[in-house]
Amino acid sequence: MTVTYCDITGDEIRNATTNYAWKIRNRRYDVIRGRDFSVDGLQKLESAVFDEMAKGDRFSFKAYKEALANKISELTE
Repeated sequence: MTVTYCDITGDEIRNATTNYAWKIRNRRYDVIRGRDFSVDGLQKLESAVFDEMAKGDRFSFKAYKEALANKISELTE
């Protein structure tokens, strides 16, 4: 069995799955740009990206992708 760790929190995601179901929502993990994110790690990432995007006057998808890539780099180093 492969053990999966969150790249932000460093915590093991026990019995990790990429499928979402209400009963196993705490075991879900997402992969973005080759990094694994637990539920808590993804919330931290989304919060950091939201704070970055809130600084601007307008929203653009290109700016979001850049902010997401930058925050992933910052938080996983």
